[in-house]
Amino acid sequence: MQRFNHLTGSEERCGFILPDGSLVEVKNLAKDREKEFRMDPATVVEYEDKVWGSFHTHPNTTSNLSGDDFVAFTNYPSMHHVIIGTDGVSCYVVASSGVLLKDEAKNLPAWEAPQLSP
Repeated sequence: MQRFNHLTGSEERCGFILPDGSLVEVKNLAKDREKEFRMDPATVVEYEDKVWGSFHTHPNTTSNLSGDDFVAFTNYPSMHHVIIGTDGVSCYVVASSGVLLKDEAKNLPAWEAPQLSP
């Protein structure tokens, strides 16, 4: 996905995806930014009702869901959650049965990102 191509580097990057498809990157406050991310809670509160979803990178591993990702995603069940890893981009949703890869979730289409404005 070209919209995420600029999210490179050895540290995890994170932020939000707005309904128009634009990205809002926020500062990663984690102590070990090469292995985890942490957003400022005030920033999360500021954006949580205005976004299509969240994103973060896994710069040194695949876009598979980690245990920490699972816990974080379940706290925001109305958002889509995108992970950009060494193997590409995966989108997760929270369902009654857990956190699911969107294209594998029952009755949910494969992820189609919101279109960017020209």
